[in-house]
Amino acid sequence: MARLVDPAAPMTSEAPLPPDPGLARYLAAEGEEARERLGELLGEVASPLVWKVIRRQLGGRSSGFAEEDLEDLHAAALMRLQLQLEAVRSGEREAMASLRDYVAVVGFNAVSSFLMAREPERTRLRQRARYVLRKGGELAVWVLSGQETACGLAAWR
Repeated sequence: MARLVDPAAPMTSEAPLPPDPGLARYLAAEGEEARERLGELLGEVASPLVWKVIRRQLGGRSSGFAEEDLEDLHAAALMRLQLQLEAVRSGEREAMASLRDYVAVVGFNAVSSFLMAREPERTRLRQRARYVLRKGGELAVWVLSGQETACGLAAWR
């Protein structure tokens, strides 16, 4: 079975974290059962979570995109996840300690790639604004309660 690694944990020689039960069942299964377990992981765990990430990240803007585009985004995220899970199974990469956390990251990355491709001007403007706010000594960016980001004079922090 693949060894699990928690990316947030410091590098130590401690025992690996216990696997996510669904991931462990997939990694322990053989043949047709493994394909069924992969389907369960993608359909019952990953798919709803990816939809949640897409809708949360796009917020009200999700209504500004065609439903087909959102479905393509969802499918692309699941495809990336499937490829990573198959790589874990084959031993090409180490298993993730938290499947739900990993699925969320895959979803966030898929939305980010989608927005960069669909709205390159917005992406450039956002990156330039963040650069100015971080490099300018009088300006700053900080996170408010929740996931809201604020910016302004550094003294306002």
